[in-house]
Amino acid sequence: MKLLDRYLDAVRQSMFLTPTATRNDILRELAEEIRVQLEAKEEDLGRPLKDPEAHEILERFGHPLVVAGRYRGGSGTLSFGRPLVGPELFPLYRLILVVNLSLTAIVLTVIALRADSVEGLTGFVPHLALQAAIITGIFVAAEAGLRRAVRRGWSMRTTKGQEDQVRISRLGSILELIFTVIFANIWLELPMLSDELIVANGVHWTPGPVWNHFHGTFFLPILAVMIVSIVLSFVNLIDPYKRASKLWISALANFAFAGMIALTLSAHWATLTSQFAAIRSSEVLARIEKVAFGTNVGIAWFLGVFALVAVCQAMYEVWSAVQLRGAEHPRGNQAIHPEPR
Repeated sequence: MKLLDRYLDAVRQSMFLTPTATRNDILRELAEEIRVQLEAKEEDLGRPLKDPEAHEILERFGHPLVVAGRYRGGSGTLSFGRPLVGPELFPLYRLILVVNLSLTAIVLTVIALRADSVEGLTGFVPHLALQAAIITGIFVAAEAGLRRAVRRGWSMRTTKGQEDQVRISRLGSILELIFTVIFANIWLELPMLSDELIVANGVHWTPGPVWNHFHGTFFLPILAVMIVSIVLSFVNLIDPYKRASKLWISALANFAFAGMIALTLSAHWATLTSQFAAIRSSEVLARIEKVAFGTNVGIAWFLGVFALVAVCQAMYEVWSAVQLRGAEHPRGNQAIHPEPR
């Protein structure tokens, strides 16, 4: 049955971070359980089920993300009196927490060692605890959102077949979520490191005026863009299909991100061009100048690349939103026929 295949595919997509063999066993068990109920209903009615009747049975099993967590089992939860992060999101929560804290600990350790301040490593513990608290807060909020979505109800009519070209990869959403959370934490921690990052051979390495201007002027707006991205990633995990509203929000966030970078680079354009010319010329520069110029130009170059990528992504999202809107509201007086029963 096509409806059953669509439901099983939705559950499969929800079982991220689950080994293939385990996932296949769960899907076989679930498929058999659903078929038993479908066949029992057909036997009671004495005829094949119509789509609305099959919809009703499938919807009783629940949201695919919740079903995936229920059947997966043993994945753990985060509880404090009551479950804060349930089995549906806990594997992802654990992965992001471990990756984020591990990378941060490595970076902070390297900085401390280069600065000959091994004793200062204990001072990083509060920062790691703060990052863990931020990540936990994000997932607690996401868990609450998932529960609200479940209470509002879920319909098989919101799922689409594999042939539809509007599905958002849940793996892509997970990767986007991981990187955004990591960079959001780095963005929050940078004030601690803004004065002096590395001391080596008498050369003090600092981010430079471009980064200091970008971080100081747009700290809250960039943080807001990251929060929007995190929220959209969670929404795409629960509803893994392209929607015009989600595409417009993401496009606006990308345009805003690129615009803030453009304003920063334009404010320092004259300095950047002179520093780049000095680096390329045969002019003898002191070592500290080479480090400072190279850092400032390098950061500006990377920000420019990020801005270009953000603009391209935003333009693609705008185009996709327009295409989706056109598909949902066809022009003319053509009738919209229901799906054949």
